[in-house]
Amino acid sequence: KAPKDWMMTPSPPVSKSQLGASPVATSSERRLVFFRALFIVCLLAVCGAGGYAAYSQTYYYEGTLGTSQFKSIADQFETFVHDNLKAKVLALDAQASIIAMTCPHASMWPNCSIPWESYLNISDPVIQLTKMRTLSYAVMVKPEEVSSFEAFAYDFYESEGYGHLGISPFGKGIFALNATTRARYHDTQGIHTGKRQVLIPVLQSGEIDKQNNQGAIMYNIYSEPVRSITIDGMIDCVEAGNSINDCAYVTDNIVLVQDILLNRPAVLILHPVTPRFNKTTLTGYVVAVTNWETVFMHALPNYILGVDVVLSGGTKTYTFRIDRGIVEFSKNGDHHESSHESSKQSFNIDLFRGTYRYNIAIYPTDEFANQYRTSNPWIAMGVTVGIMVLTAAFFFLYDLFMNRNSVEKELRTAINTKRLFVRFISHEIRTPLNTVHLGLQLLISEMMAFLSTDANKNTPAAAKVHDWMTVIEDIEESADTGILVLNDLINYDKISMGTLSADFEVLSLWDLVRATTNQHQVAARRAGVTLRLRLQIDEPDLSAERRAVLQHLVVVADRIKVSQVVRNLVSNALKFSKQGSPVEVCVHWDEHGLPEAKVPGELGAPFNTSSHLNGVRSTSFDEESVNVLPSKSTRAGSLVVRVVDSGAGISKEDQQSLFQEGKQFRANQLQAGQGSGLGLWISKGLANIHNGSLTALSEGEDKGAEFRLELPAVLESRHASSHESPAKSATSLASGLPTDLASDASSSAEAIEVRATVTTGPVAEEHATAKVEMSEEKKLSKRESQKDVTLSAVAQNDTVRSVLVVDDSGPSRKVLCRLLRNAGYTCYEAADGEDCVTKMVQFTQDGQAIDMVFMDFEMPKMNGPDATQALRDMGVTIPIIGVTGNVLPADKEYFLNHGANAVLHKPLNIEQLKAEILKYNSFSSSTVE
Repeated sequence: KAPKDWMMTPSPPVSKSQLGASPVATSSERRLVFFRALFIVCLLAVCGAGGYAAYSQTYYYEGTLGTSQFKSIADQFETFVHDNLKAKVLALDAQASIIAMTCPHASMWPNCSIPWESYLNISDPVIQLTKMRTLSYAVMVKPEEVSSFEAFAYDFYESEGYGHLGISPFGKGIFALNATTRARYHDTQGIHTGKRQVLIPVLQSGEIDKQNNQGAIMYNIYSEPVRSITIDGMIDCVEAGNSINDCAYVTDNIVLVQDILLNRPAVLILHPVTPRFNKTTLTGYVVAVTNWETVFMHALPNYILGVDVVLSGGTKTYTFRIDRGIVEFSKNGDHHESSHESSKQSFNIDLFRGTYRYNIAIYPTDEFANQYRTSNPWIAMGVTVGIMVLTAAFFFLYDLFMNRNSVEKELRTAINTKRLFVRFISHEIRTPLNTVHLGLQLLISEMMAFLSTDANKNTPAAAKVHDWMTVIEDIEESADTGILVLNDLINYDKISMGTLSADFEVLSLWDLVRATTNQHQVAARRAGVTLRLRLQIDEPDLSAERRAVLQHLVVVADRIKVSQVVRNLVSNALKFSKQGSPVEVCVHWDEHGLPEAKVPGELGAPFNTSSHLNGVRSTSFDEESVNVLPSKSTRAGSLVVRVVDSGAGISKEDQQSLFQEGKQFRANQLQAGQGSGLGLWISKGLANIHNGSLTALSEGEDKGAEFRLELPAVLESRHASSHESPAKSATSLASGLPTDLASDASSSAEAIEVRATVTTGPVAEEHATAKVEMSEEKKLSKRESQKDVTLSAVAQNDTVRSVLVVDDSGPSRKVLCRLLRNAGYTCYEAADGEDCVTKMVQFTQDGQAIDMVFMDFEMPKMNGPDATQALRDMGVTIPIIGVTGNVLPADKEYFLNHGANAVLHKPLNIEQLKAEILKYNSFSSSTVE
């Protein structure tokens, strides 16, 4: 742990305003009780909202996974059914070709047959392979040919040893069935419901040893109305000159005589036969009988649970159930489970001509859907609520310490205790969350590596991994919610202590607003609100010159705090807008905006510490960001962020006190008692410390509102083309500015790197340092180092190859080292500061090079700062990056003073690691400054 005397560094003196006029006053106590109750209600509401959000998001993505999997199954089912039916058509085509070559001339018909043994050798394997009920061959016989055909047929049966075939109660001959009694009668005239007076008896059939197939011999298939319609269409198709391969027809759904009790729907697929040398003369047919369940058999894997298949077409509709590879006929009609109507997947069967068209729709069942429902939503909700409750519990304990004393001495002690307790909360919560964050990022990186291999692409597993990655990202977002609550707690503490700081850097407000707004798109969709982003820089009718100027307009600001202001304004707009109404976030450049405002960090410009936030006591210019400002004024008007909604609106009276601390309007009506009333108060103060402004406009209640954030803008000449001189670059950019600003911009050839720190308050100190930066190459190198690359790409190109990770948390070490090793680094581990020093001595003796150290702060035996100081005393000059869950400025300064090159706060992320490694790619062994 850190030295006791450092941990107990005295807090700044407590002013009378902090003490209050009468600590024991009854009114103050009542007010304190009221705000405590309000805070409890707010915390409960936040916990409930966070838990519900985590549950609903996880539940939604589970459902999305099931829907995606079902669509994949439906696509597989469609492909199989089409292929199955196509195979049957091809089998019929092959059979028709064999018969056509057997009797190649029209004069050989209808007395054309194939030796039965040969026919069976051809047809039986096809029947078994394609799962047909039977494969028959029928010929077209005119009434005047009946006698000769019957004599030929029965002679053929006798010669082939099948003399028992074709015998009816009336004797030998072609037969049809009486429409009423279904009794056989001798059919010689072929007068039925069809358009033609012909007979089409079945001459031969496959699998003739089966009784059902024997019964079809010499049956006139043209006598059935359902079949005659199909046959007429086929004859018309051939007579129209179409290829016989294009004239395969299918009948309406039928139930075979032998299937009446089972009610198994079937169809007849008919393929025309024409003699080899008379292609336009239709002489016979190849007929296949197929039950639909045989078409669906094996269409889905055996592990698929509960899928309903609805077959519609012709005049009837049937429902089948496929469960674990077994196809069962369910009922006549459409009987799928109505709760899954939205998951319907359907397709048409377009392989056949004719009157009857078939459509197949498949639906999941409850059994199928339930396999994708797990306890993960409850777990996600429990984790989210648990983090919030834990944070709240720590806060209430901290609040208890703060309110035990009522006199000045006791209050000062309580404030110091609170400061230490916030530090403890930060460390104890951020340390386990560090493992959670790194672990989730490790899972995502390894899943992406899995998906990057060719063997894993376009597989069901890849789809599942994509969905898992989305769930992991949602869980990570829910964990971040707890961190945001913790950060708000710490910021509130800093405000009350007068130690809130702002780390200024040069940044693009266009990009910041774009990113912050996009983070709210999901929330907007859930609220039923249309969130629109309109950036002046994105307008299509801008001239190239004007766009170039806008691209190089930046602000000098604290990225996190400006994002917080924008996020608060957008969140409020979404919360108070009605469903279906729009919310617009607009950014534009006002060339003449804020004419008197100075840019924070500009040479000679004071920092605005007169904010209405009395707790904002100090600001600092970020030394880590090389912020380059022109030597003379580079002010270029202002950049304005407007958030416009058409929601609840604000009355004229309420607008006067809108930005006061704890102010809420119509809280029960609009917020259901939620909210603390601090958001706009803090946002106003954060705008002020940037020398900007935050205002609101509204025509009244229920007429919407517009919030306007305005910040001083700077023309960033350092982004000009490297092929131009600095003076020329500034001049070229200035051509797009108004006349009164162009002269300032064109004089920006000389650059200055500024670091400024201003502190106000009872213990205020003021110091500023500035040095001239003349190396354009250094600025270019800085810009290049900020390119978005992966951690693996960094490892392939940098000089940092061996890393030592020092942390007393085993899981944190393990996950961080695995991330680094996956990226190509050699990673070593040490459990505490003493272990680190021992291993560095051993590495030096063994000649083993270590290029960078990631050092935790709080560790047993020897803490991080002491271990860092010990390494520097040994002459170690490699970069040492502090990693700590302590986020107070004093903690960071303490680490840096002991020799750390930089300090990162937990939880870590890939971008932080990447930025630090990139920063030291070209690090040379030299003594740490």
